[in-house]
Amino acid sequence: MAFIERGTHGRFGKVRVQGNQGRDTTVDPYVLEVLGETGNQTFAVDGGTASGNLGAGVVIIPQLAGTAPKIATLSTGTNEGLLIDAKGTGTITLGSISTGGVLLNKIGTVAASGATATLTAAQSGSVVLVSGTHCAITLPAPAVGLNYTFILLSTPSGGNHSVVTDAGTTFIQGIVQLVIDNSATTKAFLANGTSHTTLTLNGTTTGGILGTQFQYTCVSATKWNVTGLLNASGVLATPIS
Repeated sequence: MAFIERGTHGRFGKVRVQGNQGRDTTVDPYVLEVLGETGNQTFAVDGGTASGNLGAGVVIIPQLAGTAPKIATLSTGTNEGLLIDAKGTGTITLGSISTGGVLLNKIGTVAASGATATLTAAQSGSVVLVSGTHCAITLPAPAVGLNYTFILLSTPSGGNHSVVTDAGTTFIQGIVQLVIDNSATTKAFLANGTSHTTLTLNGTTTGGILGTQFQYTCVSATKWNVTGLLNASGVLATPIS
């Protein structure tokens, strides 16, 4: 086992390399921990370097006996994220999954249940669960690749569910289709990408009945693409403006 500790002016707070001597090898035979101090820290693993504000957090890369290695963050906080990011044009590659193996992925969710909700870039990739009597949702400033899936858990009443861009100079393009339950009646509506900014769901003719689902994907610095199926009733009308 090796343990190195440096002062506040050093590069690391603490670095510990744990071998299996004198340890229960069924628990943690090989462990590398980097404990950062407050402020910007730099650490190296296998010759590569990374920098960031580690604060009082812990980056740990263990290999447990009989199990696959893992990368995790350890902290006393309740909710802690883990970012794995490439640099420049570099890529992150997942190796092949062996027979019977499973790649587990759980999509994050965002609750939009009040009268208004504003999404953030950090929530990109999430499923936005829309509920309540009516909710006006605002998209974040455009950045190519941001994306959100919306699922309506309630039919609006006393108002509309709506999604609007962050500014009048940010537009939507794409197509949404309104459908009526157990009916051949359906109608598609186009967003032109030059003047349209808003999707308004009134719970009847413009869609938005419980179970409606649609997606937004940012495709340029001024434009989002929207697609989806909108559960509707009555004489169908465009939800796009």
